[in-house]
Amino acid sequence: MHSIVVLLFMYVVCTTSFQYTGFSRHAVRLTRLSVQLPDSSTTSSSDFVKQQLKAAEDKFLAERAAKAKASAASGEQADIPLLDDLEMISYLEDGTGMLTSIIVEKGVKASVYAIYDSTSSLRFVGVSRNINQSLRMHLARQPSLTYSFKYHHISKPSRTLLESIRDSWIQNNSGEVDGNDNGENQNLWEAALDVKPLMTEEDKAALAAGKEASKIKEESAIKRIARRYEDEKVAILTERGCKESMRFCPKLKTGGLLDLWTQKTKDEVPKGPPKGKK
Repeated sequence: MHSIVVLLFMYVVCTTSFQYTGFSRHAVRLTRLSVQLPDSSTTSSSDFVKQQLKAAEDKFLAERAAKAKASAASGEQADIPLLDDLEMISYLEDGTGMLTSIIVEKGVKASVYAIYDSTSSLRFVGVSRNINQSLRMHLARQPSLTYSFKYHHISKPSRTLLESIRDSWIQNNSGEVDGNDNGENQNLWEAALDVKPLMTEEDKAALAAGKEASKIKEESAIKRIARRYEDEKVAILTERGCKESMRFCPKLKTGGLLDLWTQKTKDEVPKGPPKGKK
């Protein structure tokens, strides 16, 4: 039994030595370890030692993880800006009618942005790794609700921080933003417009006739319907004095979807020389 106590004491010294301060990695802090001596009739000495060592190790790892999580949370909380402190920016530049372009300096990993309507009411809060492209997409998807915006860049590759800022801004808006309802309204901001549920009886009849004739005529019919909604969006932007060129993706229209054509960029690091170069 004496050997068991010695072993446990040695383990406590060893494990607590890893709980060092910023001054020395080898600083040792002794802690009291309360153990229950084994019942010799049911537990062998070696099994008892293993159980106690495992319990002490699990406790140490759990405490270390909890401290790390609390430290990270407190640090990220300090990085959350107040929405009221940020500058309100017009969606379209005065005089030019072009979409306001945001300067993204080197080192910026992502952005959080809040979009307001003509009455300065908050309508949507989003996160993006390409804020200029995202703002442009929202302008095309919701032309009557995109009049101004605020934004905040982050240099940390932290999804948790992005979501914390977004949630904080929403919470400070009485906890409600209709464009962040996790449902139909949010889909209008974040995805292509599906015109099929919006079809009139006349649209449905034209689509059915085209489908009966041929695949080409069916696609032509659904594209005409999509173009009608495209024209409505463009008309709103034109009335607002928007001079931005908005090209909607032709391929999506054949499926009854309406969204801007965008140049997709690759995020991955090239793994070799460009094709044709050795």
